Amino acid sequence: NKGNLIKWDYISPSYAEFHKEDENFTKMVTDFSDSIFEFHERFMLDREKHKMERAFVANQPLNFFDVSCLPWVKYNHFDVHVFDEGKFLAPVITWGKYELERERYIMPVTMNIHHAVADGFHLSRFFNEVQELINSIS
Repeated sequence: NKGNLIKWDYISPSYAEFHKEDENFTKMVTDFSDSIFEFHERFMLDREKHKMERAFVANQPLNFFDVSCLPWVKYNHFDVHVFDEGKFLAPVITWGKYELERERYIMPVTMNIHHAVADGFHLSRFFNEVQELINSIS
C-alpha cells in the first residue's frame, strides 16, 4: 500500500477467545455481516472451529479492527495504547462487565482510535449506532 490510507468497504472484528481451562487464548477474525444474526452464527462457527488452537489464527485479513472484552471488570475509563510509531489507525473497541442497575443493564463501552482518521463526530456516530442496535434487538 506504500503508506497510503485505505478506506475499506467493510472491516471485521479481531478478538481473543479466552479459554478458562488453561487461561490462554486464540486470536481470530470473524468476517463482517450486515445482519447481527448472521454475524453471530459466523462467530459461533469460528469459535468452534478454532477452539483447540492457542495462537493467532493463520491468514487473518488486513481489514480488521480490534475488539477486547473485559467481562470480569466494571470500569469507568479504559485506554489502550498501540505502540507502532503511530501507524495503527484502526479502532480498538473495548467493553466490560454488564450489570443490572435500577432495572436496566449497564455495560461500559470504549473506543480508542487515532485522531488522524476520526474525531468526535465519528465517535458519536459509533456510540449512537451501537445504542440503536441494542434497542433493535432488545
